[in-house]
Amino acid sequence: MQQSGEPAVEYERPLREDWEAITDDSGRTYFWNTQTDEVTWNRIEATAPRDYAGPSLGGQGDPCTACGKMVFLAERRAAGSAPYHADCFRCKICAKKLLTDWEADPEGALFCQVHFNQQLMAKGMPSSRRSASATASAET
Repeated sequence: MQQSGEPAVEYERPLREDWEAITDDSGRTYFWNTQTDEVTWNRIEATAPRDYAGPSLGGQGDPCTACGKMVFLAERRAAGSAPYHADCFRCKICAKKLLTDWEADPEGALFCQVHFNQQLMAKGMPSSRRSASATASAET
């Protein structure tokens, strides 16, 4: 038997580092694991690391907190560490799409500024600082 250090076809991915291609006298190639002595007719190719997302656009994403579908980086909004689609990032009360003026309660529910202040007042708490400073600047 003769060992072949090169793959039979040039465009194939390389073998895993602990495997060697062996060509027998009849010209058939089998693969031998140098660590375990395992032998197979199936080519054992080196694989990309598991965290490699490949050439797809956006790579891997996280599930949206609102709808559960995958959120990719280009469409990601976040409240703390909770990911959302930009379209799912909405007020819990009026469903207004939230852009810049929003708040989240301790349970993670999202609110526009108006409904967040209503929630605070209903609980007997003063309205948020952002709203108070905006009101003060609007009066001057």
